[in-house]
Amino acid sequence: MIYFIGIHHKPGLPALCSTTQSGKKIDAVIKRLNQPCEKVNLFSTDYIPDRQSGMYQLERNNFLLSVPMECCTIVLLGKAVVEHFPFGCYQLCKVIKFRHPAFSPPTFVDDLVSLLM
Repeated sequence: MIYFIGIHHKPGLPALCSTTQSGKKIDAVIKRLNQPCEKVNLFSTDYIPDRQSGMYQLERNNFLLSVPMECCTIVLLGKAVVEHFPFGCYQLCKVIKFRHPAFSPPTFVDDLVSLLM
């Protein structure tokens, strides 16, 4: 299983929604892979909660429950995701840091597919 990880939701939309620029690019990557994939965000909110808040811990726990901590590939999309990702919990997974799709060059899809194959 490959998990594509975004940072937070746009209001009223699911993680990496197919109607967004980022979601369209991730959909194009998924279409070319021969593996099950899932699109998830670190935070289910439409903002990044303050690290010291109870909301941050709640969101982190929800993420940990939704993405298995072993036997998977995780693609972190962008600097903010890398900054907030709980690396210590995912030592048994292959974790790939990759640029954010929204403002990436036209080669984004080909580059990411090549990395995942």
